[in-house]
Amino acid sequence: MATETSLFEGQVLIVTGAGRGLGRAYAIEAARRGARLIVNDPGSAPDGRGVSNAVADAVVDEIRAFGGDAIASYDSVAEPSSAARIVDMAMDAFGTVDAVINNAGNAYSGAFEASPLDEMRNVIETHLIGTIAVTQAAWPIMKAKGYGRVVMTVSTAGLFGIEQLAGYAAAKGGIFGLMKCLAREGEPFGIRVNAISPGAQTRLGGSMFQPGQVSRRWRPELVAPPVLYLASEQCEVTGYILSAMAGRYARAEIVENQGAKLDPRHDISYEDVVAQLPKILDLTGANALTHGFAEQIVGSATR
Repeated sequence: MATETSLFEGQVLIVTGAGRGLGRAYAIEAARRGARLIVNDPGSAPDGRGVSNAVADAVVDEIRAFGGDAIASYDSVAEPSSAARIVDMAMDAFGTVDAVINNAGNAYSGAFEASPLDEMRNVIETHLIGTIAVTQAAWPIMKAKGYGRVVMTVSTAGLFGIEQLAGYAAAKGGIFGLMKCLAREGEPFGIRVNAISPGAQTRLGGSMFQPGQVSRRWRPELVAPPVLYLASEQCEVTGYILSAMAGRYARAEIVENQGAKLDPRHDISYEDVVAQLPKILDLTGANALTHGFAEQIVGSATR
């Protein structure tokens, strides 16, 4: 096992949204374990508006104070050209990129019918497009050297749904699909792509807690360990979601049950399907899918 200082020794990590909360916790702990960091954060408010270089600078100063190596980036991930500059900075300063932790995000909450489309678009562009843009900029570097780690951030909202968060959930659901696709695409090139589903008391998640309440059980630092694993060379899995909430760590996955098999060589009616609903809806014996529809095609071809 790697020691505390050697886990990321010689490696270059990009952490987006690293100025506060979860991203800050990831960046500081990775730096303590030898990573050279691009600490990216434009210093925006929770709704994505405004900028402040001081936010990323403060984390860089903190890292340098204990002897770590970090550089601040103030670029927004939501614009492809700006996202590419984050990766360019890593290349100019350190010569490579070994891992990208996509953490940047903003939030808008409200009833679906009353949510302005521009507000939801802003959230989707930051979370989903931002994740795509930064990852796509780093992808050729990782592919060329046959090694890379990409960590994406999903959410219980995107996996299971939370009221008042339609735009946010749509973005996180998109990231889930992106992660699954890139996990398969990157595997032959030594690139592992996984996701974290975090739960912590941060600015974005503050509405889930009582005003003024501070709980050590929900501090961001508790999410860092599985994220660092997914970003490290020790991570050999790909296409996984790890959940980290208040000290509980688990794997989350979409599953498919045994279902009901009707003969496709004959007509299948509405009544036929309804009659089989107990089997169709029963999750007893459900298994995680690894290749989705492709599994069904291969399975059908062999019968």
